[in-house]
Amino acid sequence: MVEELDRRRKQLCKRFLKKGDITEFNILYRRALDRYLVESIRRYQRKISPLSSTPFALVALGGYGRSELCAYSDIDLLVLFERDIPDEVLDFIKWVIFPLWNIGLDVAHSVRTIQDCLILSKKDFWEFTSLLDSSFIYGDVSLYLQLRERFFSEVVFKERDRFRRWVGNIYEDRIRSYGDSTYLLEPDIKNGIGGLRDCHNIRWLFKVFEDYLPLNMPISSKDYMEFNKRLRFIQTVRNYLHLVSKRKNERLSFEYQIEIARYMGFKDEDNRQGVEQFLENLHKSITFFRDLLREILFNLCRSPIGALGEEKEIGEFVIKRGEIDFKDPAQIIEKPSLMIRIFQLSSRLHIPVSHDAKRIIKDIAPMFRGKIEDDRDSMEAFLDIIVSKDGIEILNEIYDTPLLDILIPEFGHIRYLIQFDSYHIYPVGRHLLMTYSSLKKPKNTEDILISTILSEIEDPLVLYLSALFHDLGKRRGNHTFWGVKIAENILNRFKLDESRIEEILFLIENHLLLIETATRRDIGDEKVIIQCAKKIRSIERLKTLYLLTWADSVSTGPRAWNPWVEALVKELFIKILHILERGELVSEKVERRLRLVRKRVEERLSDIVDKDHISGYFDIMSRRYLLNTPPSMISHHILAAKRLIHKLATDPDSFLLEPQFSEYERCWIVHFLAKDRPGLFSDIAGALALNNINILSAHIYTWYNGIAVDIFYVSNPLDTIHPERIWEKVQEDIRSILKGEISLRALLDKKRRPFGVGIRLTKRRHPEVYVDNESSDFFTLLEIHADDRIGLLYNITRKIYELGLDIRVAKIATKVDQVVDVFYIRDRIGQKLEPSRVNEIKDALINELLK
Repeated sequence: MVEELDRRRKQLCKRFLKKGDITEFNILYRRALDRYLVESIRRYQRKISPLSSTPFALVALGGYGRSELCAYSDIDLLVLFERDIPDEVLDFIKWVIFPLWNIGLDVAHSVRTIQDCLILSKKDFWEFTSLLDSSFIYGDVSLYLQLRERFFSEVVFKERDRFRRWVGNIYEDRIRSYGDSTYLLEPDIKNGIGGLRDCHNIRWLFKVFEDYLPLNMPISSKDYMEFNKRLRFIQTVRNYLHLVSKRKNERLSFEYQIEIARYMGFKDEDNRQGVEQFLENLHKSITFFRDLLREILFNLCRSPIGALGEEKEIGEFVIKRGEIDFKDPAQIIEKPSLMIRIFQLSSRLHIPVSHDAKRIIKDIAPMFRGKIEDDRDSMEAFLDIIVSKDGIEILNEIYDTPLLDILIPEFGHIRYLIQFDSYHIYPVGRHLLMTYSSLKKPKNTEDILISTILSEIEDPLVLYLSALFHDLGKRRGNHTFWGVKIAENILNRFKLDESRIEEILFLIENHLLLIETATRRDIGDEKVIIQCAKKIRSIERLKTLYLLTWADSVSTGPRAWNPWVEALVKELFIKILHILERGELVSEKVERRLRLVRKRVEERLSDIVDKDHISGYFDIMSRRYLLNTPPSMISHHILAAKRLIHKLATDPDSFLLEPQFSEYERCWIVHFLAKDRPGLFSDIAGALALNNINILSAHIYTWYNGIAVDIFYVSNPLDTIHPERIWEKVQEDIRSILKGEISLRALLDKKRRPFGVGIRLTKRRHPEVYVDNESSDFFTLLEIHADDRIGLLYNITRKIYELGLDIRVAKIATKVDQVVDVFYIRDRIGQKLEPSRVNEIKDALINELLK
């Protein structure tokens, strides 16, 4: 019989994968389990023991009791007796329940009397809720009905206040453990806030407070239909998740999202992937359940009217029970600005808006769609809230009502917008609020530069509106271009003065300028800094742009802002600031800087190397190397070069690899010295890739005596406890590569990117290659966008070498799930790329990337 159940279950899973009908799956799976259990009990009674002298009932609990089992859900059973439990019950369990384990089902069972159930349900509210969801399977139905009657009369109605507090406490515990799923792109769809557990809590509370909630919180037929629709959606997602991951799994990890979206019929269209549309719908459902449970808990916790102090009228509003409410909600029809002005008053008085008022706004605001976005009073109130001390708290409350989307319809278009990549970890609407919050109350107060600049900003409103509007163009291709267009319309409705509008639009258009320049350009190149300074033009604008860059990045995710990126952006900011404060760099200043570098190196080496030798080394160093390399590093390279030259006399393949961890950049700096040869950079990149070390940036120099002096900024080795072991392996690999003992390409071809949580399986995008002959006076810039993979940098640099080009600077960055590699190159005779070769180079690189 159990084999028949197993066969039927597998049939139902296959049927569900084709049809996606969760209601049918729930009903038929419940029916199949019931049939097995009933027939198994009857066979036991016929062949082993009739159990006739001791009435019993087999009861389904939890998800089984609700008829909401998914493919790998636990099956909870209760064997119920009235008073005494017979000795032969163990044989009964072995005969009926144990076979379910043999087909891989996770079964939990308990054997109890009615009194046992009542006592346990008083002590443990998980037992309490399992009985709330119980249903009869087989046996003496009167026994089950007796349990239900006594449970509700002796436990439920007596313990319901404790139960309400328990639900509230568990809610807070779940926030700490699983997070608010409305903000997360890898939500726990059962236990996370807004997940199925919230649906269960809502139904439990309505059962327990059936005499109170329907009267004090009436649910319309529309709300009821919406509840069931969204519940079916999340249940469907959960069942697909179980089947796709082939196990009981509640975390909707990146690796499963595309496949589930495809099963649920979401297709790529326009500029949006099907998986992004799927996640947007999921977050809408999660938000619906989160908000509904919060409202129920509030209604159950509220104090009786008039219990807390006297009422006080303030214009169209009234303060009662320590909260602000509408004096007459009917006035909203004539004055819709009251909906935003009540929040404005809250921010001024530091008194919360009542839940009743927020409920009214939630119900009535959609009536004014398209009617209040030009309302002057509403706009002024919104701007007043943005700059208020309680702006974060108030704006988050407004965000949880439809009011923000009614006031600024453009915001509603991106509220739930998901970007399916490992770079952005929040929906766009939530990201914009977090960017604003980061500026209002920075979490990293230890960053002196951030706190200092924030205190110096002359017009915070410009900064705050830029934060709230900078990604409004995300639904379209070039989001900065469209973001400016959208924001301009909003700002004109706000009736802001022209100078403010100009500043905000500049910040939106250029909110990626600093981070993209820092991570993709050689910020040691004077021309790059001057170009940025010319574009930004003022110190105030630079400071505002730096703050927006920081807040945008920290609110995007850990891959967007890390110590390495922070150090680069900060260095760029300081260099631009110096130009704006003192004027552009001139050759006289450069010469003064070179003299200072030389002096400091001589001071450092005075006790080790004689002055003539130091002078000799300076003669073979390029000006670019001297201007871009700190004196401490130059001193280190001189000493290393002395050792290398001595080794080269006996072994021409000798090299020095010296990794050092930098506390400032929070990454490793690798100094590599060897006799220069074509393709050397490519070989080093390949050796690092073999050992799972990512290059963040590289500066490649060749002294005039033929010694290559390369500086790599790289990620941490995987073995952070014993990194020296990894570096020894890298050294051995480089030695074998230089001697021609191993095939680097073959080894990299065998290596595959590890598959697991946190890797997004986004669809492959066509690579792009850009050639820029204008940004640098001495180099041609190659900017390459391609899907990331093991050995990609090696393949690119190898092809550049085969094309007869020489890499002098490499900047390796990540944009979403693509790498953005920027190379400063020259041909073999030291010239910029000839225009006639541009198409040849682009075609060759794209063909390499498509392999």
